[in-house]
Amino acid sequence: MLLNHYLQQVLRMPPQNSLRSLKAQQCCQLRHVISLWRLLSLERARILMRRGEDPFEQIANTYKQVMDPKQMMKFSNGMMRVNLARFVSEVLELILLNLRGDAVRGEEEMSLSSYVQWHLDNKEHEPIPGLDELPPDVQLKHVINAWRTSVETMGQLPRQERCCFFIKLLPRCSSILVFLNLYKRGIRLSLH
Repeated sequence: MLLNHYLQQVLRMPPQNSLRSLKAQQCCQLRHVISLWRLLSLERARILMRRGEDPFEQIANTYKQVMDPKQMMKFSNGMMRVNLARFVSEVLELILLNLRGDAVRGEEEMSLSSYVQWHLDNKEHEPIPGLDELPPDVQLKHVINAWRTSVETMGQLPRQERCCFFIKLLPRCSSILVFLNLYKRGIRLSLH
């Protein structure tokens, strides 16, 4: 089902609140919504982080603790063996969907890698290659710091690898160019 049809016929949104791109109206399907949400959420968080703003203001401070230098060194070494693209994407989704609101008492002491694996198991997704290489003393209470560090590490990758990262977030479909076009438009809209 075309996304535009769903917005207008099922949700009964007026045409002015619908997709603005004619190409997107013709090609984007409802099944692409989750991939598009992930891509735009990631870019929004990265832009806010770059501006010095907090992309996670709705997340409890419990999960915003900073790793000590020894933990940071171990975490950085472990990240060299992790599929960084999957890690950044999955952890952002985990933060936005599972950690909003009040913290669950005691949950913050759980190992970050165990919690990410639990999140993946619940979604019946494949494990992230190298996830078991992360140090067990990096806990869920460090999740925001770990995510930021991972994004900064990704920013140091060569441009070609960064482009591949974004394409990996998208579904394998014939309308990948439409998504890239929407991605560009979404970024422009969020900056103005």
